Amino acid sequence: MIKKFFECYLPVTCCNLKCDYCYVPQIGWKQGRIKRFKYSIEVMLEALSVERLGGMSYFSICGGGETLMHPDLLPLVTGLLKAGHCVNLTNNGTYSRGIDAIVNTLTKDQIQRLHFAFSLHWDELVRLGLLDEFARNVNKVRTAGASFLVQIICATVMLDKVSR
Repeated sequence: MIKKFFECYLPVTCCNLKCDYCYVPQIGWKQGRIKRFKYSIEVMLEALSVERLGGMSYFSICGGGETLMHPDLLPLVTGLLKAGHCVNLTNNGTYSRGIDAIVNTLTKDQIQRLHFAFSLHWDELVRLGLLDEFARNVNKVRTAGASFLVQIICATVMLDKVSR
């Protein structure tokens, strides 16, 4: 049973997409930045142990840009899963290097407690010719044994196009 839920913001605002509706520049954040964590991965994992938290917890991790681009993500996720927790990674489904690193590092038991939330940025994927890459990455995660969902991003820009 899951004892606690953690919504985690990863300090990354760089992204391999340039969606015209992206909130990062709209709220004045500097794009293209990756901030290091204040504490080491080891210290954070010790603080977030199953014993200290009173049981298994669910960590939902999302960045201000592409989550999988943060260099400390893999050791953090691996550590949380090794500890016995569940992890969600919200991502844009096109950063194959990050997806490959994750699914090729984890054990079967760990990957069964991993969830990928793929944000489908349709217009941007079409513009960049990345729809096939997106589909391959979703299938890669499914084949590896992780759970996943594909969420359609309904931005005002997209809704305006539909209403015309």
